[in-house]
Amino acid sequence: MASSPEIQQLIKEAISQEKVVVFSKTYCPYCTLAKDAMKPQDHLLNSMLPNGIHANLMSSSTSQVFSKVKQPIKVIELDQRDDGGAIQDNLQSISGFRTVRTQIYVDIL
Repeated sequence: MASSPEIQQLIKEAISQEKVVVFSKTYCPYCTLAKDAMKPQDHLLNSMLPNGIHANLMSSSTSQVFSKVKQPIKVIELDQRDDGGAIQDNLQSISGFRTVRTQIYVDIL
């Protein structure tokens, strides 16, 4: 497993080099909903979400933001990487959240 400084650098580079970065797990239903919301055909994210998901993802403007960004989306599937746990630990220091469900970073400038 890579050390914390190496993981922090990996995260920093991914976020700085890509317009949209999603840290996800393939089996997480919230991650799947978020990734699906980024597809151009998805317009009504609110109608797809179960109760209890974070309010910031429930905003109808979420899918509008992704449709307007029109940039490639880099998805990092943490459960498919040997260092996925370390990445998740380091993401907690950035976002304050231990769960992935789902962490998305968007550079709209």
